[in-house]
Amino acid sequence: MVQGVIVMIYAPRGPDSNTLADYASRRGWDNVRATGDFREVVRAVRAGRVDAVLCFGLRGLGKSLPELASMIRELAERRVSLVIPSLGIVDA
Repeated sequence: MVQGVIVMIYAPRGPDSNTLADYASRRGWDNVRATGDFREVVRAVRAGRVDAVLCFGLRGLGKSLPELASMIRELAERRVSLVIPSLGIVDA
């Protein structure tokens, strides 16, 4: 991922948000926004206002396996990277 991308941190819990913000900083990502509201993430993705979603795990990305798969498919179709460092997923 190159400089200047817009990264949205999805972290429903406080400490995870700090850890992810540190991760983003180490990667050199400077345009980072954090939220615990998944609906806000979805709106930003659909509006084309985000290049990558950075989260701590899969929890909260869907209420069921089909919903999770649908969300991952939508990210891929919109060319939004999904980065989950704790699981080794770095699609950036």
